[in-house]
Amino acid sequence: MSREHSRVFHCLFLCPVQWVLLIAWVDGQHMQGGGAVGAHTGGARMRRYGSVSQYPYGFFIGGSSLTEMNGVYIKQNPDEAALKHHNWEVAFKHDLSGWWIGVAHAPTNAAYETVGGGRNEWLLVDAAGTARFGHPGETVIPGAGTRWGHLHRDGGSTFGHPHPENPSALAEGVDAADDEDELPWQLIYIGDPSMVERLRRQGRHHQETVAMAIEGVNLPEISGSTNVVSWEHAPPGDITTKVQADLARIDEMWLEGQHDAALQTLTDAETGASSWESAILTVAKADRLRMLRQFSLAVEAINIALSAFPAFKQALHVAGTIHLDAGDADASTRIWSQVLKLDRDYPHLCEWLARAAVDKRREPNQRYFQVLELNHDFSDEELKKAYRRLSRVVHPDREGGSTAAFEAVAAAYKTLGDPVAKLEYIRGDDIPRVKHYDGNQEPSVYEQIERKYFPERFGFLPFGDPFETKRHVQQERWNRVPPAPNGENLPVGTYLQSCQGCSVNQSTAGKLLTCTHCRGTRASRVESAIAVDDCEEGDVIGNMDGQLVCERPVAAVEDASIQSTANDDTDINVEAGALREDL
Repeated sequence: MSREHSRVFHCLFLCPVQWVLLIAWVDGQHMQGGGAVGAHTGGARMRRYGSVSQYPYGFFIGGSSLTEMNGVYIKQNPDEAALKHHNWEVAFKHDLSGWWIGVAHAPTNAAYETVGGGRNEWLLVDAAGTARFGHPGETVIPGAGTRWGHLHRDGGSTFGHPHPENPSALAEGVDAADDEDELPWQLIYIGDPSMVERLRRQGRHHQETVAMAIEGVNLPEISGSTNVVSWEHAPPGDITTKVQADLARIDEMWLEGQHDAALQTLTDAETGASSWESAILTVAKADRLRMLRQFSLAVEAINIALSAFPAFKQALHVAGTIHLDAGDADASTRIWSQVLKLDRDYPHLCEWLARAAVDKRREPNQRYFQVLELNHDFSDEELKKAYRRLSRVVHPDREGGSTAAFEAVAAAYKTLGDPVAKLEYIRGDDIPRVKHYDGNQEPSVYEQIERKYFPERFGFLPFGDPFETKRHVQQERWNRVPPAPNGENLPVGTYLQSCQGCSVNQSTAGKLLTCTHCRGTRASRVESAIAVDDCEEGDVIGNMDGQLVCERPVAAVEDASIQSTANDDTDINVEAGALREDL
């Protein structure tokens, strides 16, 4: 788009009078997806079409794997020391990182050709003054994603000597070393200076939030008593080796069911042990008391270890699980927060914090680990035993039992016994989310916890999902790739009518059927796989919106439905009779 002949743009009004945000399409490429609109909704949204012939007051770039490129760019006079060129038509500087985006004219050099071959070109220049990416000029609104390309200019200078084999600076095709993830997949034209300023403040606030989180500000301090021996996070390696034999012997006794003997062996092993050795053995003892759900004794033991070594991460881990299994979500959160202050890379730390947060939000009859009196690391056998025992204890026909308690036990068993449902339950995905006035839901509990404690994992995304364009481009490419011919010995099923590139391979899960092109929503073609042995006898394989699934043949489903209707009353009576006999 030339400055004199502007193209159509899409304008989002955030206030009655003033144009705040311009979202553009350039040559059919949407500069930024619909997520941006949702991120700045303010009740009813007004949409208008018009034209633009002026450069913006700023840009927002997102979606690049080069995090220093992402952020707010503000219109400024070109910094010749950084940009290494004087003939800039317009330039915008990143508020924090020192990157630039702007339009530069070609030098008076016959051997030089701009990106796109026009009289000017858009460039993205890093803080060192190296032109990293180029885009055709002759437009006041550059596109996003693959409209940009990596530059290969000798020495990396903005101008000077062009690429020896390609004066346009964009290599023919794509250089093998070019990483498409580095491209600016989201690029927003900001037509209002007040919006630029607001985004600048929000971006800086996000950076400050990340810095404070990494420094551990607002996380609970780890305090020690007069009995502190060391503030080290872990024992010396030689100390750990010395107690391995004792711990191995105790593990064998534990697996054989000799729980009391194992606990006594741990106590005896502490006699004459060094401070670190004693702490390791005490932590092991506390963890086994937790397994037996003797939480008071477990807390007493772990506190002894922590009084000597307050920053011992393994001891803090065990303390966190003790309080979580005991149903004390607040104490568990405090301890996992202390681990976070010590080590942000501690394994599965976000998962533990989320478990505690989820448990705190649930009603007592929905805290399934407590309902079944199970620890969070229960085995399948422990789950079955707990269900059999408690379903008898709380049955409505028993004294002290109730329908509500019986239903809670049944629901807990059903949820924790299903791997998928269990994972959703632990993460809190089943907890209803508040729906905002704009129709969007609040994040899941897990995402809320991750954003709270690990904000560095989330970029500054004021315009929503920055990867919509990228996914669209990748899907379009995938749709153009012809599928390979189907392999031999494929299982029967309706999927053969809508899936291509199918083959069967042996895997650890048995026979694995993979189809590279299964027709899904809006005629998209996606890859899907299924373990054939997971299907029940008589099942066939079908395609449900691009996903391979086990399904019953139509005739079998109809026969089963007729049989089920005929046997409904009998089945109910048999189940009830069996339950009474069992009781």
